[in-house]
Parts: sequence; structure tokens; C-alpha cells
Amino acid sequence: MPNKISRMLVPAALSMLLAACGGGGGSDSSSSGPSYTLQLVTLQQDTLTNTNSDKCQVYYKTSSTDDDGDYYYYYATEVSDPTVALYNADGSLSETLTVNDDGTVKVPEADIPTDGYLGITTTTAGQAFTTYNVTAITASMLSSMTMAVASSDTSGDCISGTYSESTSSSGYMNINIDSDVFTTAPAIYKLDNGYDDVTTTASNTQLTMTIYKDHPLLVTAYADYDADTGTASDMVGYAFIKYSDLCSKSTSCSGVDLEQLDQTPAISFDDADATDSASLKVLNDSAIYDWQTLASSDTEFGYADTLADATWYYKAAGSYVNWDIDRQAAISSPDAGVDVSLLGDLNLSDADPSISTSCTTASYACVDIGGADSSEFDYQRTIVSAYSGTKYVAMQVIGTASDEVVLPQAVDSSGSTIISASALADGSVTVNLFSGSENALFQAQRDDNLSGSNALYYGTVLKTLAQQDSLAESLAGTDILNVSRTYDSAD
Repeated sequence: MPNKISRMLVPAALSMLLAACGGGGGSDSSSSGPSYTLQLVTLQQDTLTNTNSDKCQVYYKTSSTDDDGDYYYYYATEVSDPTVALYNADGSLSETLTVNDDGTVKVPEADIPTDGYLGITTTTAGQAFTTYNVTAITASMLSSMTMAVASSDTSGDCISGTYSESTSSSGYMNINIDSDVFTTAPAIYKLDNGYDDVTTTASNTQLTMTIYKDHPLLVTAYADYDADTGTASDMVGYAFIKYSDLCSKSTSCSGVDLEQLDQTPAISFDDADATDSASLKVLNDSAIYDWQTLASSDTEFGYADTLADATWYYKAAGSYVNWDIDRQAAISSPDAGVDVSLLGDLNLSDADPSISTSCTTASYACVDIGGADSSEFDYQRTIVSAYSGTKYVAMQVIGTASDEVVLPQAVDSSGSTIISASALADGSVTVNLFSGSENALFQAQRDDNLSGSNALYYGTVLKTLAQQDSLAESLAGTDILNVSRTYDSAD
């Protein structure tokens, strides 16, 4: 098995207090007929060389590396200690399900309550707290899936598979600047190879870069750069550098020419005061690039005729009446101009979400989403957390958007309710409303849970990294909206 490097099983504030422990189990269902299979796993990390050597499937490339500079990837091992149960539409317990030794759970379709939920509860005991992580998925979104959860068990078999990363090579390149075309040298250059983080440099000679064989690297040049904010503006040119063009230090390098923009179409911001950041993206020959950084004061943007057949879209982020907003929107005719609209037709008011025990649809507890209209969205992720004595509970509910979100009365391995509704109501709540496809929703969940140094591994619906590579291409240019707000009763 690959080395078990590190696992964030609970919020960072508690991680030093927790030690290994857990439990699970359930009762057999007598139902026959069609069923879903749930595979429960916990995530661990190692280099791709080691995971491929041990034939362990990988699910995410982290931003951390080993001492040799090799990136860590998340792989998954089977766990059987969670408690899995079905809950009724009002959040009350319907039945517990059996978790097999290999971490699989059979979920008969006939046993799933109408408008109910499937809930997964994991338990980790430490010196000061026992932490319960709960993930519930509404019945309409259930399918056979692999679910990463928090677990103390690291001894299970890994989910088998391998991953082939595109061939790459590192070297350098010169960017040739024609003084007859560019009367002033660009202030900054951005390098995007379509896989790794975008890098910046002020030099146009001997630019160090990594290029992948399956698509070229994009260089974009800007006239202005604010070093204090790291913001580039006024795009003036671009160049594509092929894998075969890359130079080594031991050879002379003729370089590539910086290409002048063909057009500068108009761009406008409908919600400039609410927009904090924006960028233009292009999907070209299966590669997704950051084409241009935008500012709400921009009146035009750079356009290249060579990308006329590419998929163009923008991403914008900001806030309005204390709601955080992220929007991705397709651009059908970029050469005709672009209107960036962060808010669109959203109807938001400055009202916090809240946890309540007085609910219309729930027998235990629910979340009122506050100043948003759920009819404007497709899906929703609701996260609540609370302390009760020596217990810490973090619950995530995934389902269709609703003004009142039912919280399941989650149980532990003994069938006991893990926290009272009144104690849960004293906790914090985050409402995340989402418009887009179900695939886009779960990809957003993966990115939120697994990115960064403090990844939360519980309750993540997994797809292999190869599947995600393909999914990223299909989601590029589609309309996606993510709106969120957090309220903590302790504040």
C-alpha cells in the first residue's frame, strides 16, 4: 500500500485533539429488486509514482509536494466503520443499513422513503471531543456512488486503478517583441499551461516553463501591472508555445513572436460595485485557459481571430447584501462584445439563514435559508455545525433547493440521536445555493472539500481524476451560479 502521509478528518481547530476510534454497522434490509451500491472510503495521499505502482486509483491532485517536488494525490481505501441509515422526508429515522467489510452498502430502491434521505455518520473520538461528521443526500439524487468519509481506519484495501498524467517537459522560451507593433514593452506576462497554476513574470527572455505534450502553453501580455495587488490589466498580446518548441539551457532559442490582438471588443459590467474579480476563459482543443484578467473599470478586452471556434466564457465573483456570489456564464459571440453580470436576475435580501426547531416539514430541525428565493436555484448544500458538551457535530445536507431544508435526526452506531435539536439550533449554518447541472454541483463539492491545505474529507462524492478531467471540459462554458452565506449564532 502507498504511504499514509496525512489526513484531515475534522476541522483544523480540532485536529490536534482527535485520536483513532470509530464504529458502524446496521440491520439487514429484506427488500429485493433494484438497488444502489454505495462504496465508503477514506482518503489518503501519496505521490502518483507510488499510487500507480500499487495500482491505487487517484481522485484529486493536491497543491502539496514531497521533498523531491513530486505532487501528492488523494487515493481511497475501503472503510466499514460509518453508520448508514435511511431517513424519512421529515428527517425521522426509517432504518439503518448494513455496511459490509469492504465498505459497500446495498441500498434497495424500494426501501428509500419518498422524498427521504440517505445519511452517513462517522465518529472520531479524541481526548477532549468526540466528533460526528454527517452527510445526507436526498432520495432524488441517489445513485451508485463512491463516498469519501472521515474514518480512523486506514488499513482497508485501496480502490484499484491507475492514472496517466499527460507527458510534460520543462525548459525555457524567449518571447520576441516587435517594436514596430508594440511601442512599449509589456509590464507583465502570464503563463498558463492548461494544467498547473498560472504563473507571472516581468521578463520576456528565458522564461522558465513546463509544457504538456497534448496542448500548447498560452502566454498573455499586459501593459499594466499593480505589484501591490498582483493585478494585471490592459491585455496587449498573446502567444502559444508548443511542446516541441521548448528550449533547453544548452541550446540557443530563437523564441516565439508575441502576437497582436486582432480586435478589442467592448465589455461592460452590469454590477460593477458588487463584482470583486472577473476573468475571461477559453476552451480550445480540449485545454482550458485563463485568457484575460478583467477589472470592473474595463471597457474593452482582447480578442484573437485564431480562437473564433473556441468556447468562450467568463467567471465573476463578488458579494451583494452579504451574500457571496460566483458566476460562470457562456459567451456566444465574444467578437460582438461581452456583458458581465454577477447578479443577473437574482432576488437577494440581507437576511441570515437560521437553524430552527419549529418547522413546517421537519420533525427534528430545519434550516431557513433567509434572504434568498430557492425557486431561483436547482440544488443546495446546507452545512450546520454545533457543540454539545464533549460532542462536535458537522452535518452536510445535499439536495434540491428549498426555502426550508430538513435536517435528519442522525443516529450513531447504537441508534441513538447524536445531538439534540435545540443544541444543533445554537450552532452555525452555511447555505450554498446552486444553479447548474448535478455534475457541476458535485464537482463544486469536490473542489470545495478537497482543495487547499485543510481539506475536509467527509461527505465527498468522488469521481476518478480521469473522469474529472473529462468533466471539466464538458462543464467549461456552461452556466453555473453559486451563492452562499454563513451565520454563526456565537457571533
